[in-house]
Amino acid sequence: LPGPFQSVRGLKDRLACDTGSEIVIFDLKGNRLLSIDRESEYGTLYLWSIEFREGLYLVSYYDTTDGWREKYFFLNEQGEPVLGPYENACAFSEGLACVSEDGQNYGYIDRTGAWVIGPFDGGGQTSFENGIAIQQDGEQNILVDKDGKVLASVSEEGWFSRVPCGFDFYSYAYETSRHIFFDKSGQLLLETWEDVSSLDETTFWNYSQRKLFRLSGEELATDRAYSMQLISAVVNGEAVSCYLGQDFDRSTNVLFSQDFQTLRQIEYNYKADEYYYFYGTYYTAADEITGEVWHFLWDGETWTAATESGKIAVLPSWAEYLTPRGGLFYTVTDDACCYLNAEGET
Repeated sequence: LPGPFQSVRGLKDRLACDTGSEIVIFDLKGNRLLSIDRESEYGTLYLWSIEFREGLYLVSYYDTTDGWREKYFFLNEQGEPVLGPYENACAFSEGLACVSEDGQNYGYIDRTGAWVIGPFDGGGQTSFENGIAIQQDGEQNILVDKDGKVLASVSEEGWFSRVPCGFDFYSYAYETSRHIFFDKSGQLLLETWEDVSSLDETTFWNYSQRKLFRLSGEELATDRAYSMQLISAVVNGEAVSCYLGQDFDRSTNVLFSQDFQTLRQIEYNYKADEYYYFYGTYYTAADEITGEVWHFLWDGETWTAATESGKIAVLPSWAEYLTPRGGLFYTVTDDACCYLNAEGET
């Protein structure tokens, strides 16, 4: 690309480059697509405030002459404003964009700017994912589908969030200790007043009763561990799907096979802080380039990592906060930043 640029940002299949006076958009072959003046009557456009989704740019101008005010616009691929200004907005997702005209009440518009859902009494910047959005309407937190139908609600003291595996929603309400699980279509899977977490679409762990069970009612394991989760781990040099349990003394991790035979016990003393006894010895991270999810497990001597597709990595003990990037693993030491390959070589 012809520079120089003050900074560059990736926008999926294109690059946004800041020349100081304008933002220039290039495709990945270096062809200039359009340029946008950084200064306008609404304020200054910064590189980090540009998004591109579903054929439209979302840009926000910042006016710092009187506090910190924002104005949001949607631009077409020729850089022409087609929607806005809004006091707040999210980029389009699944054909709808969350916007607010007053900065307080949010709803969803289509590409013509017409209101499709809402605006709600309050709300926030949330996008649709798999046909469902999480919103607030008055004193209720809600799940809403693209027709505006409220699928479920809890009071403002509870909340909805997507569970890590991404297949459904998880809700916890303080006043009722209620856990609710929904699939992608908003179909109720499970409602319970027990302390329960989801391992996959059909398997759940009950913390209070310390048992693993399926929606069918089948109990898979009881009193085998303090907590349990489904992971990919390296066992005998291969990546296997198994259960990771924390023993009752909270100083040992146990790997169980799918039929709950003990594969491996890992006693560890990782860090002095109790917080790291479990959470610091296992974590997941998505590859920042490929998106593939890696499961990292500390065994007291090395880090091993595995993916559901069968990839494995064995990484040295001195590596911390490993971040997968394009098949390599980025880590920071006391005096250097480095990349490791899957064999742990720098």
